[in-house]
Amino acid sequence: MSDTVQYVTCGQMKELEEKADGAGLSYYQMMENAGGAAAEYITEHWDKCSVEVFCGKGNNGGDGFVVARKLYVSGYNVTVILVDGEPVTPDAIINYELVQRLPVEIVDMSDPGGYMSLFSEAPHLIVDAVYGTGFRGHLQDNGLKAAMYINKHKSLGTRIISLDIPSGLGGDMMEIEPECGDAVRADVTIAFHAGKPVHLADGADAFCGETVIADIGIDEAIEAAEAALEEVQNPEEPLPAEEPAEAEPVEEEAGEEPDPEEPEPAETETPAVDRKKLKKLEEILDGYGSMLLALSGGVDSVFLLAFAYRHWGDDRIAAVTATGPYFDKEEVEYAREICSRLGISHKIFDAGYVLDMVKDNPEDRCYCCKREIFSAVRSMARMAGSTAADGTNVDDTEDYRPGCRALQELEIASPLLEAGLTKAEIREALKEICEEDREIGKALEFTEMGRPVNIWEKPAFACLASRIPYGEEINERKLEAIRISEQWLKVRGFDQVRVRCHEISGTTPDGQPAVMARIELLPEDIERFLCLKDDAEWSFRRMGFSYVTLDLGGYEKGKMNRGIPEGTPAAAATGERLQEQETVVRGRSDSEAMEALHKQIDDFIRETENRDYTFSDLVEIIGRLREPDGCPWDREQTHESLKKHLVEEANEALEAIDEGDMDHLCEELGDVLLQVVLHARIASEDGAFTIDDVIRKEASKMVRRHPHVFGDIKVDGLEEQLDLWEEIKKREKLLK
Repeated sequence: MSDTVQYVTCGQMKELEEKADGAGLSYYQMMENAGGAAAEYITEHWDKCSVEVFCGKGNNGGDGFVVARKLYVSGYNVTVILVDGEPVTPDAIINYELVQRLPVEIVDMSDPGGYMSLFSEAPHLIVDAVYGTGFRGHLQDNGLKAAMYINKHKSLGTRIISLDIPSGLGGDMMEIEPECGDAVRADVTIAFHAGKPVHLADGADAFCGETVIADIGIDEAIEAAEAALEEVQNPEEPLPAEEPAEAEPVEEEAGEEPDPEEPEPAETETPAVDRKKLKKLEEILDGYGSMLLALSGGVDSVFLLAFAYRHWGDDRIAAVTATGPYFDKEEVEYAREICSRLGISHKIFDAGYVLDMVKDNPEDRCYCCKREIFSAVRSMARMAGSTAADGTNVDDTEDYRPGCRALQELEIASPLLEAGLTKAEIREALKEICEEDREIGKALEFTEMGRPVNIWEKPAFACLASRIPYGEEINERKLEAIRISEQWLKVRGFDQVRVRCHEISGTTPDGQPAVMARIELLPEDIERFLCLKDDAEWSFRRMGFSYVTLDLGGYEKGKMNRGIPEGTPAAAATGERLQEQETVVRGRSDSEAMEALHKQIDDFIRETENRDYTFSDLVEIIGRLREPDGCPWDREQTHESLKKHLVEEANEALEAIDEGDMDHLCEELGDVLLQVVLHARIASEDGAFTIDDVIRKEASKMVRRHPHVFGDIKVDGLEEQLDLWEEIKKREKLLK
């Protein structure tokens, strides 16, 4: 902590951060330094104790996640409170995900039950990392609730530490405005790099308490960069004069044309789009009538979507996207967004259950996974009377692709492959569409880690399971470590990355197999990465890797397939698809068998959709599905396998609330209820509890925790009610 106090405005602070970032001190490292300095101050002034860290969804919250992680490592009992939901800025997201890997309780204030759980016991310390220097206006909603909670506990003896400025104040305030009366009242405010104008305002002491300044490395980084620049511009020894080189491009004057006899480097040449291939693609699509596209969010399937939309409009194309722990969440969200922008019907379905089928990671893992997922896609297409299609192209036939065999067996159409389009041609054709059609270009806008990227230049992305060597177990712990670590690299400007996860001898402190990260980057990025090696090693180890290595061979597509014997059935099928694609007889929507199936489905829907069902009926239906001759999927479910579905259904209900769509909300609440009943049914089969037990316990809890409604106790306002709730919870524990 610095004894000398300097002051800067919020705008000046932003400029300093940008300058430091340009000098090599990344925003991520500044966040790490800020949170580390705050944690160090706390460990120096308070012994190990209980700490609640209130985090907003911006970079101030990111500082808080760093504090939480470092205090936990130092032995403090840490609880993290999300005030406005999960973080949204890239570096804060990474630090939040690091906290999630720790056995730290995380409470979301948007969950009423979670918020109420905070009142069980007062913490010794509270860290206020809700709003930083960018805050404007006055506290409201969860921000106001958080400040009320923090200030109340201060009155009870809890010490409050605010990061940068107390939440509810503006960094550039020269006087404390009346509307800021609800702001957090800290005992200590740890300002990063410099004080802000608000720290000097009249009356600020009542909110800031003692203000201390934490050095986060900005001055050192800027000074080092300026010294290096000075050394280059003014070397101590004059450089020897060089003989001028003839025809060197670097010696040409600005505006001078390059030597016409000097050829352009091959890698800068852009392949021309073969119009005959595009014409053939149109003819192929017209032969389908309509198409259900497996839309991954990658360049190939996005191009096919855009091409079909431009050719047909939105009435003959629909899309479906699979999601699960091995898929990139950003790509799934991007697929959803572009379909919404273009008005194309789109469905997302959870294929996470496939992980259990391929967890041993056999060499034909891709075949098993594709077979399962595309069986579902094919069923959806048949029910809609459409052709199921994917984005396989010619380049995909040049590597070991066992998934191609599954597509062949299921008779999934691959129009890009059938038209003979390569990856380079697809990228160039997609660029043309985006530049010529402003509607489509706007709809396909893509950002990665907050940076705009031309969709036709978007790096290739394979499923996360492809980062794990064949024969080594695939599990969610590894997949999450891979996802977070690749995101860490992308935030720092490394666009084409792979983090391969290899098991090594030994175990982690929690008994899990130790794993090593092998980082693949483009060759031109390796030198830049070495400047971050210490930061990377520290961060990757906290993501779950015991060792971190850099592959000197650089990024290579399909590198994990080295060693697969030639002639492997799946590999052979890959090479055959190009010839067989044109002769494959796909399931026809107008076949008699398909028409009969459609009629059966339609009749059954009409027969059942208007029945009057009750809650008891739902319980009986779930029981029937779980019987030996019931639904195979429902019979296989466990509490563990349903966890992701419960979260997904709850999130979809929240989306319906945000949309204000009551019909959608009704449907999604039903899906949440289904999860409750299904969990209760599984528990009853194990003899643990029944749905009646769930209802009885919850009803009893609601009555006894509201004696001001169902009894004679009186309360005056929300604050007294919250106090009463806390007292009731304490009495419940004593009476158990």
